[in-house]
Amino acid sequence: MNAYPSGSAAARAIVSDGGFAWGDAGIGAAGGLTIAMLGVGGGLALSQRRSRRTGTSAAVTG
Repeated sequence: MNAYPSGSAAARAIVSDGGFAWGDAGIGAAGGLTIAMLGVGGGLALSQRRSRRTGTSAAVTG
């Protein structure tokens, strides 16, 4: 028994036309925008937290 039959049936690969994949580009852009917005939101949250901390400590010590 041969695991690989030798017949006239050949494996055929489907070749794309080589055009720009707009779907993949859209997914990548959405992912990049999401990561950027999370970074901006995190930065704003940290800056608000720091300013509140300095405002309350100045009121207590001043």
